[in-house]
Amino acid sequence: MINEAVDLFDAPVARRRTGDEGDLISALGDRIERLVERHRATRRAVDELGKALSERDCRIVELDARLAGFEALRADLLRRIDALVAEVDRLASAGASVEEAS
Repeated sequence: MINEAVDLFDAPVARRRTGDEGDLISALGDRIERLVERHRATRRAVDELGKALSERDCRIVELDARLAGFEALRADLLRRIDALVAEVDRLASAGASVEEAS
């Protein structure tokens, strides 16, 4: 679509000569027709880019949600690891106390 729009900006030399050699009304008509073609191609390109942008925005929202979920899982995992380390320390201290008492 974008290449199509760019191609329309460069009118072929034959087109330009026809406009110059013909009467002014047909030259004006040709130019208006080219402008309309360029406008339509540009609108199609803009619409296509808008759709791509919307899809990309949706994907970003999805990835942000997944990231938030992973962050929550990570925080829970760290909390559980800290609790296990504290439990191991408590058991080690209790085992050392029992050995000293015997």
